[in-house]
Amino acid sequence: MDLSAGVDSQVPPDADELRKFGQEQFVSPALSQQHNCDPWLYRAIIVFTSLGGFAFAKYEFPGGRDALFIVVLGTLMIPTEVILIPPLFIVMAKIGWVDSYLSLIIPFSANAFGIFMMRQTMGNIPMDLLDAGGRIDGCTEFQLYRKIALPAVKGGLCALAVLSFLTSWNDFLWPP
Repeated sequence: MDLSAGVDSQVPPDADELRKFGQEQFVSPALSQQHNCDPWLYRAIIVFTSLGGFAFAKYEFPGGRDALFIVVLGTLMIPTEVILIPPLFIVMAKIGWVDSYLSLIIPFSANAFGIFMMRQTMGNIPMDLLDAGGRIDGCTEFQLYRKIALPAVKGGLCALAVLSFLTSWNDFLWPP
């Protein structure tokens, strides 16, 4: 059976044919929903996990920084399937976020792997750089994070964004 009968393979498709192809039902609603909220999810992951990593790498906590960090890493051992239906879906239903983009973005905006990765990356920034680059000049702690730490770890942030995209793309249980 010849599938190319009547098709001129030398002529590339024009813009109208491509637009018509994109408007047909080849894209599932779940995939288009993923494209709508994924950029917001990645931004939230980068902001919250880098803030958490910066705090764990550069500050001491009253109960001990390492003890709290072990608790955060302990959440990696809990399978996602265990927390989806009972706590997560019920909470989303109680606060009225069922069938909204907030229920797709907020629960996964800070994950233990991202905090761990950012802690390891932020740990490579010397304290002398933060002291000389900001504290002496009167920067607040958030300005130190934004103006000194974030530019120093751009590579780690890009790697986290790529890994977050792959995790979200391969997640078939909870959209996105």
